Amino acid sequence: MGTEGYSPAVMEKGVRQASKASSFADASEDMRELAEIEISPTHLQRLSERIGEEWVELRDEDVEKFCQRRLDAAL
Repeated sequence: MGTEGYSPAVMEKGVRQASKASSFADASEDMRELAEIEISPTHLQRLSERIGEEWVELRDEDVEKFCQRRLDAAL
């Protein structure tokens, strides 16, 4: 995952807030007020969409491994 100039922790917080807020504008405002980090609504949307696509790919890989009985058991 690229970090777009943000630390992994900031990326996680931004995407998490974007998933909880009623809009990307609200998530952007929350990040500004709560974390003192400026991320535009458009940037939060792009990051969220990109990371969501990466998660879908990882999930699909795990499903394929499961179907082939190659998925390691979670510890």
